[in-house]
Amino acid sequence: MTTKNETRFARILKMVPFLTSHQGIEIEEACEIFGVSERELIADLNLLWVCGLPGYSHLELIDVQFDGGYISIANANSIAKPRKLSYEESSALIVALNSLLLSVDTETKVNILNLINKLVQISERVDPKVNIDISRLSIQSDLLLVDKAMAADLQVSIDYYSPTSDQLTTRDIAPLEYIEDSSGRRYLYAWCYTASDFRQFKIERIRGVRATHTKVAKFDLPPNKTNRLDNSIDLEFNEKALWFAEEWGIQNLIRNQSDEGFIGSVKLHNHDWAIRAVLALSGEMKIPSDKVLRQEIADRAAASLANYGS
Repeated sequence: MTTKNETRFARILKMVPFLTSHQGIEIEEACEIFGVSERELIADLNLLWVCGLPGYSHLELIDVQFDGGYISIANANSIAKPRKLSYEESSALIVALNSLLLSVDTETKVNILNLINKLVQISERVDPKVNIDISRLSIQSDLLLVDKAMAADLQVSIDYYSPTSDQLTTRDIAPLEYIEDSSGRRYLYAWCYTASDFRQFKIERIRGVRATHTKVAKFDLPPNKTNRLDNSIDLEFNEKALWFAEEWGIQNLIRNQSDEGFIGSVKLHNHDWAIRAVLALSGEMKIPSDKVLRQEIADRAAASLANYGS
């Protein structure tokens, strides 16, 4: 909550530049502009008498005259112009505003994006040599198209970068929801018509979004698919382990029955790899159907616990 003193301080910082460029303004007109009574304005002007640079003599302090109902001000060059944000301050605000964009509604996103653009312009005016490029900092303007597509049950086309193949591919998807892992990394969960499968797309790797104005077409659920991976296993994991799905290319990804996680299939490199992966994720992932692997995991977990004293 803003205090009375904070409001007054902000008003005075605005008042000095205004009065400097409007010498001789009537007190009554100044009261209307700043929305204060004449008593409050006179108190602010009297306060300016003791404001200025170190030294605090008549040479350093601001000189204000308001006898006769007209205001003039002198010796206020140090704050005669509205304060500008430094490059560091505006950059910090841009980063902070970007962090809010995925947790607000569409209308608020538009307002935040407009504010970010204004901050970029302000910072660039501070130093013409500085150019803040926010295109890679956030793709939130593109995600507004995803939001609208989800609301209208429409497909979108995205450009997605895969670090494993080092390729940028274009995919037509039916966006379903945003999800987040334990590290705060966000994903777009969608049906990918290109892969004919459910996929989770890491937000920061989506390089572009285009509206298609095409209604979401019916898609078959992964359990009915016939192109299941040879020598693969099913894995069930919660949202905290989404990074694992991205890292290892888990396919046929669908919500589990409790709607609190996912089930998908992955190529089984070897049994020991699967056992180590499940143990390393400490309960965030499990093997729902392979009884042999489940028993081996239970045995190794029990052996590990036996090394600790009761």
